[in-house]
Amino acid sequence: MELIMTQEDISQKFQDAMNFRKQGDYEAAYRLFLSLAPQCPESPGIHMMIGDMAQRLGLLGEEETHFGIASKLKPEKELPSVLYFHALRQNSKYREAILELKRFCLLGKPKEYIRLIEELREAAEESEGTRLFLEAIEAALSDNEIESNNVDNSE
Repeated sequence: MELIMTQEDISQKFQDAMNFRKQGDYEAAYRLFLSLAPQCPESPGIHMMIGDMAQRLGLLGEEETHFGIASKLKPEKELPSVLYFHALRQNSKYREAILELKRFCLLGKPKEYIRLIEELREAAEESEGTRLFLEAIEAALSDNEIESNNVDNSE
């Protein structure tokens, strides 16, 4: 049975976790952030921190899970979406990554995704895999008639 924490306890535990993070003790920070998740299940910030610590610790499944939760809790925010996209891609879930990118791009102005697509265009010149991934992204984006100025400012 999980004890209910006071807001003061939650704030203190969060601050302790941030201090561990600042000191480079990602394992301790990860454990503290993870212990806060049941107390604050609707907090995208907690899930973003868990995802960040999981990424630093190489816990790819946890990284994907918590960035995904943060993206679902704040679907209009680009940072959780981009981090979720990267976690999916890193876990070789290319189709899901493309769907997340497409979901966010349909909402409006994807500044980070524009930058990401530009980087993929540069990398595609030297990597067949990247070129194919970029082609799949561009095909998915064109399927829904997304305004070209939302995701393509290369011209």
